[in-house]
Amino acid sequence: MTDCPTPDKHRYATREGAQSGARRSLIAVGTLYPYACPCTWWHLTKHRPEEPLNPTDADPLRVQYLQTVPDITFRTTVVEDATGKAPATDRLALRHPANLKRWHKILGQLIHDAEQQLADRADTTSLAAHDWRRRHLGYRTSLQTRRTECQQLRAEAHISATAQAEREAAHLDKARQTELCRAEREAARLNKASQKELRRLAGDAAIKRLMADHPDTWARYLTEECDRIGVDLPARYRDLPQTA
Repeated sequence: MTDCPTPDKHRYATREGAQSGARRSLIAVGTLYPYACPCTWWHLTKHRPEEPLNPTDADPLRVQYLQTVPDITFRTTVVEDATGKAPATDRLALRHPANLKRWHKILGQLIHDAEQQLADRADTTSLAAHDWRRRHLGYRTSLQTRRTECQQLRAEAHISATAQAEREAAHLDKARQTELCRAEREAARLNKASQKELRRLAGDAAIKRLMADHPDTWARYLTEECDRIGVDLPARYRDLPQTA
C-alpha cells in the first residue's frame, strides 16, 4: 500500500462515504469533491475532479505514435499528463489499452525518482527547500493518482478482453454445435435417402427376377392392371407371352 500523501485529511473507505462527508461539510466548507487517494482511501478536495476520459475516443494514429516513440519521449508525455499540460489527444492515447502497460511502467519509474529526490533533500530546511518539497509532494501525488487510474484501466481492459474472449468462445462453440447438428441432420438425410434407394433397387431386382421366372404371368398382370385403370400397355411389354 502506498503511503498517504495527505495523512492529515479525513479518510473514507468508499466513494459513497466520502460523498456523505461532502454533503455534511457543504454549509461550513463549501462544495467538496471525493477522490481516490493512492493510499486506497477516499478523501475530499475543493478542486473539481477532471472529467473521466473514454479511451475509445483516442485517435488511432496518436495511439500508434505513442507505441513507437522512445522511452524519453513517452516519459515526457506522461509527465505532461500528470502536471495537466498534455493535450487531450495524448491523454486519450495514454489511456488506450495498447499503451497502458508502458504507461504504468513509466509512472513507476517517475514515482521512484520523485521519492528518491525527496529523500535526498529531506535534511534541507531552507524556505526554498520547503517550497520545493511542497510542490514535489504534489507532483508525486499526481503521479500516484495517475498510477491508480492506470491500474484501474488495466483491470477494466483485462475484464473486457476476457469477456470478449468468452463471448467469442461461446459464439464459436454455438457455431460448432450448429454445424454438428447440421452435419448430423445431413447424415441422417443421406442415410435415409440411401435406404430408400436400396429399397428401390431391391424392388427393381425383385421385379426383374419375377419377370424372368414368370414372364407370362407378369405380362398378364400388367395387361390387366393397365386395362383396369384405362392406360395403354407399355410398348416394351406388348410382345411378352401371356397366359390365359
